[in-house]
Amino acid sequence: MGCVFTKPSSDFMIYVQTGDRRNAGTDANVKIVMHDESGNSSAPITLDNLFKNDFERGCLDTFHVPSNKIQGLQRMGKIERVEVWKDDAWVASDWFVDKIVVENRVTNHTFVFPIFRWIKAKYHYQIRHLDTSLPQFEEYPEQRKMELEEKREAYQFDQKVPGGPAQVKSMPSDEQFSFDYKWDIVSLKAKLIATSLLVKLMAHGEWDSLSTLTNVYTESTFHVPKVSPLDCSLPLG
Repeated sequence: MGCVFTKPSSDFMIYVQTGDRRNAGTDANVKIVMHDESGNSSAPITLDNLFKNDFERGCLDTFHVPSNKIQGLQRMGKIERVEVWKDDAWVASDWFVDKIVVENRVTNHTFVFPIFRWIKAKYHYQIRHLDTSLPQFEEYPEQRKMELEEKREAYQFDQKVPGGPAQVKSMPSDEQFSFDYKWDIVSLKAKLIATSLLVKLMAHGEWDSLSTLTNVYTESTFHVPKVSPLDCSLPLG
């Protein structure tokens, strides 16, 4: 927007990595609460940067935590757990999160909270630092049970051929190769071919005229545009 905004100083920073998969981004309102090792908690923090579209697919967003939200936390303490949730506002409310990282800028310690899941609306997810435990030691069994039920629903098996092996009844969308990625690959391939041709053209020999640049076009991939700006025979007016 052409403006520079000075970020407020903060003892804590929150970094949120949205997943790089189809429809992973969200326009919903997201909130988080940080809990330290002594059982103290921050106030609910709304993760929102002014004049910025947060939580886009594949993006890393940075948030400065206001000092009035962390008065309940120990300044030198360790963040043991985060509680994160979102609403279902706006049309694009689905959200897949890879991880959340909290940085204590006083101690220079960082705390990683791996998520790697879809965040459903209006459910408070409890994620511990590094979040690894055996099922019998799970501190939030109801959350684990809910997520296992969701997996069972998504991965139902069926014997499609009599006497054949069991197969997934319907392939979950997360497991399907998205056509978005297919066209990303095709587009990248075309750009790389065009770049290599242009480098070759610039590295070997001299240009006779601007029309020499049309050598970068090929019949198979990088087609000649219907109206080329390099066609000097076209009228300029």
